Amino acid sequence: DQREKKVGLRDEAAQHIVGKAHEEQRVVDIVYTVLNLFVFMIGFLSHLGMGFHASLAYPLAKGAGFTLDLNLAMVVLPTLKSLQTALRGAGSTREWIPIDDPIAFHIRVATFILAGRV
Repeated sequence: DQREKKVGLRDEAAQHIVGKAHEEQRVVDIVYTVLNLFVFMIGFLSHLGMGFHASLAYPLAKGAGFTLDLNLAMVVLPTLKSLQTALRGAGSTREWIPIDDPIAFHIRVATFILAGRV
């Protein structure tokens, strides 16, 4: 009976840790989404009124290009070993940035690239 209680408490603690990590990842996703929207707006507003007959197609394309630049730069970041080393030494970054799992990081950024393509 005591052993079952210990296992139950351990499982609850593990679920709490995993739940907290997912919550932090959601916050990072929201912040990254806001960053993408901010970069899009910079590209859009800085080119508003330009293009052929002041068409909206040109600023839309520029805004999408700005976000594509950001996202493709983010895809390259895991290849920088010095950045990885610095992030590992930064403490709790492993909880909200998948440093040790570059595939998960690439998949996360690829979803933003796909969303920006649409």
